[in-house]
Amino acid sequence: MSGRGWFRAYRKVFDPAHPLRMRQPLCPIAAWLDVVGMASHEPIVRGVGLEVVELQRGELLASIRFLATRWKWSKSRVERVLDVWRKRSMLRAKTETPVGTVYVVVSYDTYNPREDGIGDRSGDSRGTAAGQPRDTTEDKEKNSKNRKNKKNGEAQKRASALPEDWKPSEQHAAYARKHGLKLDDEADAFRDHAEANGRKLVSWDAGFRSWLRKARDFKPKGKGYANVSEGSQAAAVLGAGSDELAKRRAERDREAEQERVDAAIRKWEADHPEQAKALERECTKGCGHDPIKRAAARIAYRGKILAEIAA
Repeated sequence: MSGRGWFRAYRKVFDPAHPLRMRQPLCPIAAWLDVVGMASHEPIVRGVGLEVVELQRGELLASIRFLATRWKWSKSRVERVLDVWRKRSMLRAKTETPVGTVYVVVSYDTYNPREDGIGDRSGDSRGTAAGQPRDTTEDKEKNSKNRKNKKNGEAQKRASALPEDWKPSEQHAAYARKHGLKLDDEADAFRDHAEANGRKLVSWDAGFRSWLRKARDFKPKGKGYANVSEGSQAAAVLGAGSDELAKRRAERDREAEQERVDAAIRKWEADHPEQAKALERECTKGCGHDPIKRAAARIAYRGKILAEIAA
């Protein structure tokens, strides 16, 4: 078998729920192919919660926490592997957003050419494998039509500001009743947040569903909280539900703070690549393959960068 050329792989193979995964972590090669698969093959606008992010061809939006969960890795391992890819000019951090980092797959066209070649390129210059029949004219016209329809469909799904006549649907109302939420208050807060921040979404109904789910998650879960008076709700907050709510909020605050620190370190490394390499060499000198020494070196390395940022 030739070591050159390429082959197509369905993106769903890398999905954590795919049966081939068998709940096992990905190896670094599979993780890289997953990154290539997650990258957008054409310009697109993504809505994540109330955030809107524009992605160009070869770009993807991801956070350290998301990749760690998807690949079943620790956050520190994700950071180490991303560092390796950046140093090898395979991946580049473009911008930081409240919902993650926009990464650029540097040689995206090498992994996913614009042509519709299939199989090992050793067959011929058009990407057809040796011994494999070329696409018929009918197949090519069908593929071209499908791509055109897809582009037209995506062009119609552009993000827009909240319409003045928007109002919650019956589905929203049923969800609010089920979880003891005040629909009118949540809708007013949703409108104010969208207007104050200049939000644009592809689907405002989907955005409000996400808003209600977050409101449900932040609502204290003491016994008898749903469908009771405000006095009983306050008692539930001060009772069994308050401790759990405080723990969840503290955990979210810690994770958000860690994400901000990680983003600041990645930005500094991107802005000062030579200085980052020098710091890494200084911190890892004499560590060898000792995992404890290397972990301590990693902590020292991050500490030095944070000191540079704070200076």
